[in-house]
Amino acid sequence: MTPMRSAFATACLQRLRSSSVTSHGWLKVVALFSYLTGASATCWAADELEIQIGTLHGQMKYDLESFQVKPGAKVRLTLKNMDEMQHNLLILTPGKNKPLEVAQKAWALGAEAVKKAFVPDVPDVLFHTKVVDPQKSDTITFVAPDKESDYPYVCTLPGHAFSMKGVMRVSKLPAPPVKVIAGKGDTDSTFHLHVTDEPMIVRAFVEGGPPRSISVGLPGGTSYLFDAELCYVRFGWTGMFLDVGPNVGTGPGDRGGGWCHVLGGKFELGDSGFPISLGARDVKHTVKFSGYRLRGKEAPQFFFTIDGQRVTQTIRAAPSGVGLMSEFERDPGKLFFYVSPHGLELTSSAGTWQSGRLEVPAGEARKFSVTIVQQPKGDRKPKAPAVDP
Repeated sequence: MTPMRSAFATACLQRLRSSSVTSHGWLKVVALFSYLTGASATCWAADELEIQIGTLHGQMKYDLESFQVKPGAKVRLTLKNMDEMQHNLLILTPGKNKPLEVAQKAWALGAEAVKKAFVPDVPDVLFHTKVVDPQKSDTITFVAPDKESDYPYVCTLPGHAFSMKGVMRVSKLPAPPVKVIAGKGDTDSTFHLHVTDEPMIVRAFVEGGPPRSISVGLPGGTSYLFDAELCYVRFGWTGMFLDVGPNVGTGPGDRGGGWCHVLGGKFELGDSGFPISLGARDVKHTVKFSGYRLRGKEAPQFFFTIDGQRVTQTIRAAPSGVGLMSEFERDPGKLFFYVSPHGLELTSSAGTWQSGRLEVPAGEARKFSVTIVQQPKGDRKPKAPAVDP
């Protein structure tokens, strides 16, 4: 190479080091430097490992449960969401129980969870995608850790972490063949409803629900069924929202009118009938439904009367764990709130619990909240604080 060509190449590189150049621009620089100097050059993009992970329709699983990379490898990972609800993917530090631990911290973010893409601010999270809407994808690029180990990945939307997880293995050994899990096949999803960033309400018959069912899907994958006849929440579920095909009709001549299907995994809320007793224990009241209000991205509100006293109930996903939090607003006066407590953790912003009975004094009963969350498996005993009646 001539001295003039060498000097020109050096001058180009020095000037570019002090400026902002895109990765595509650097590819051109590498090619130019190779031509000018005669040196062999390999573009770093050629060494980048491409990984695509999909989602299995209706199964709450990734289609790739493991993949292997070399220490320090450049990885370009794409999460392609072919499901009907939102998902994300977080790659974590090693640890057998790490997926559920990190997911529970994401669920504890409460109202901030959606803004933060269900990613808690903890050092256990190494890399993560955004929350990916149905039929969309997100791509992230990162450098694999230098330490050889198994790095779990997980979806941290409410309830998903129990089955939606996998492992990124960092190893110098040859990588085994990638095995992609096949979906279930020809599932007709035309009439499946999914919730994105605003709550959704559907008034229709629901399998396993009462005749006057109101189904509510909340952002993040928590849904519940409100009984408009008896005026309380009967059960909840996590995952996809509803299949309304049987109700609206799925083909020519099909007039519908059938029961909608819940598309997620149900969880119980301690159903013991209408839960509120005013003034004294176990009083039977006349309860009448007054309607509901859908407020954009805010949690829906339900209105009903107890012996003519107006009550407003605002229902949200529980701040932590799998469950719901209900906030009640009403005229002051002592009340009791009842829940069948087996397998549940019960907390409230006012009053005291004895097993599944909450007593709220008149001075605290104008506005209070009750949170009902599923206990982790293997720890199935009531955790409500016990006090003397």
